[in-house]
Amino acid sequence: MKKIISILLAVLCMTAMFCSCNGKPDDTATTTSPVADKDAVYTSGDFNYVLLEDGTAKIVAYNKKEAPVDLKIPSNFDGVKVTVIGKNTFTSEHNIINVELSRHIREIEPYAFNKSSIKGIKYLSSKVETVKTNTFVECENLTQIVFCDTIKTLEDSAIYLGRMPRIIHFKVDPVSISPKAIDTGKSYENLEIKHYGDISNFKNVETYANMFDIGLILVDETNQ
Repeated sequence: MKKIISILLAVLCMTAMFCSCNGKPDDTATTTSPVADKDAVYTSGDFNYVLLEDGTAKIVAYNKKEAPVDLKIPSNFDGVKVTVIGKNTFTSEHNIINVELSRHIREIEPYAFNKSSIKGIKYLSSKVETVKTNTFVECENLTQIVFCDTIKTLEDSAIYLGRMPRIIHFKVDPVSISPKAIDTGKSYENLEIKHYGDISNFKNVETYANMFDIGLILVDETNQ
């Protein structure tokens, strides 16, 4: 009898050890991502970024003085979606020319391109809805902007267009365009707004162009 009891105790001990190694508590620990430090600044390639509350990334700095001629904002850093370009990410100390936003970008903070040398920017597949005040402040070399389908609002002093020619492309008619949204430095002369599709679908763009006597050009989307 004692021998049988000893055997049963040994079996119970082995079972307990097995459960502790393969039980639910440890499963939970291995499948739960560690909590990221929201105050930490991380580096990926030429970019510094921080983590937002929703688990996505905001770019806070660009570390390369001489940027490529065509710089595309990464869609993710180390598997984390890049959704925001922060204030002063690109400034006068960065020699950037053309920038293309990645598909997850939903916000560009004011002064993100403060006094930068940028010449052109393409929103294309991004999710940005509002061009905020002073997004492109004193960007004297900025000559071309291509907006995406999601753009709805252009706030006061959102864009400073510099040297000629100066062209803005719209794929959809923004819900709201502030009369002070575009600053060309001197006048609206030689500024062209291009849009895609029937002019009847671009009433706000048409009104804005007429208000300032800006050239409005219909673009055949099939050729773009």
